Amino acid sequence: MTEKYSDFNELGKPKLIERIEKWDFKAWPYKEMIKYDKKGNIIKSTEFYTCEDLNGKTVSEKTTTHYKYDNQNNVIEIQREYDPKQEFPIIMIGGPAKYEFEYFRYKYNKNGLWTKKYKTVNGKEYLVAKRKYK
Repeated sequence: MTEKYSDFNELGKPKLIERIEKWDFKAWPYKEMIKYDKKGNIIKSTEFYTCEDLNGKTVSEKTTTHYKYDNQNNVIEIQREYDPKQEFPIIMIGGPAKYEFEYFRYKYNKNGLWTKKYKTVNGKEYLVAKRKYK
């Protein structure tokens, strides 16, 4: 895989990432355009991907993901949009499913470090991570 980073912002972070993967099937460059807030957090990511399906037809996809953060710079909301439109949840092999809307809540210790992370999807909240500090 070859990656090209360009169009850097004032924080030195790339606004454009291009990836080319070398496989036995036809794949075209993948591009990701990134928008940051003043703190350097990603607030919008737009991915463009083109490939050839099993019938030899060229298929293009665009995914836009929006992020919101709390005062400690932890993600509290993720919103996904697909073009063409996708059915949610999107099942991922080896990882959690992707939902159109995901919300996060954190419990913090007295030092402002999170100790529990909760995820809410489809109105149900789940404990997804715990941290212990020594």
